Amino acid sequence: MTWVEVVDSAVKIGLGALVAGIFAFRVAKLNAQSEVQKLKFEKRSELLSGSAAQYEEFFQAFLKFSNLLVGLAKAVADPPKDPIDAEIHTALMVDQATNATNLRMAMKNRMEESFQAQSKLLLLGEKECSEKAAALHTALMHADRSYKFDGDQFTLEKYTETLNAVRVARNEFYEAMSEALNLKADQGK
Repeated sequence: MTWVEVVDSAVKIGLGALVAGIFAFRVAKLNAQSEVQKLKFEKRSELLSGSAAQYEEFFQAFLKFSNLLVGLAKAVADPPKDPIDAEIHTALMVDQATNATNLRMAMKNRMEESFQAQSKLLLLGEKECSEKAAALHTALMHADRSYKFDGDQFTLEKYTETLNAVRVARNEFYEAMSEALNLKADQGK
């Protein structure tokens, strides 16, 4: 074998190995980038879903509180005629007023958690979701204030109006959240 043949064989083998190495490196790099993108998408989805869950818990706490007030208003409007039943009714009303106070406190706690959720939305750069979250929060608080609940007395004059405003704000919030999740899912593919 001449030196030219040796060099020729070495170049062929070396060049093949070099091409294979470059190809393997590119595949590994693409796989690593894909894995990083997947992890980012999963973390983002987790934060968005968690934020939505915190706002849903706030809404559910509001709903339990407002529904109890509706029940109390109906019970006050139609008290029993029988004196024994009236006495039991009064005791139950006091108990339910305490329950309403507890539900309102639970709603206030959920409200504080919703602030954390909103900060996550801002951190993710989801301005529209954050704005819709703020609108939902405002609608919930406006409804709560309209009841003027003091632990004993309350009014439901604006119940239907405020409940409708809350429902609209909630739907708009979930539309924005859904769009954020779907948009990011499409980008993750």
